[in-house]
Amino acid sequence: MEQTLNFQIYQTLHSISRNMHHLAHYIGDQQGDMQQLGRSLNYINDHKNVTAKDIAAFYNIKSSSATVKVNKLVEEGYVEKTRDTKDLRVYFLNLTEKGIKKRNAINQDTTTLIEDLFDDLTENQKRVLFDELQLIEHRLESKKNNQTSDN
Repeated sequence: MEQTLNFQIYQTLHSISRNMHHLAHYIGDQQGDMQQLGRSLNYINDHKNVTAKDIAAFYNIKSSSATVKVNKLVEEGYVEKTRDTKDLRVYFLNLTEKGIKKRNAINQDTTTLIEDLFDDLTENQKRVLFDELQLIEHRLESKKNNQTSDN
């Protein structure tokens, strides 16, 4: 029974992930490349001392591709680079005022579209769901990191 329930949970999470992915594409069609831009701006906003290397790890892309992505964000005025005082080869990324405004606008558009998905849950149910999903996410990250270090 336990294995069957585990498999059902896996199947359900996979289905949710695919549906959320399709929803993001729907939003993306409405907003162009806004969802990917939003993810980048949110990541930089939510983490301290973000570097291009961190962006590469976040998107699971090569460092050279991350550098192109970061340079585009800088050119568009959403991000500024600040040189690390300890290692002059490293630049930290920070949102500009324009980047903060764009991030907030993208987040608001997304929130408006998805706000009814979780309306029927109590705050406590939302908190429990969020905590459990974070636990699963950390386990997946750990498995992924173990597999990449084994190879």
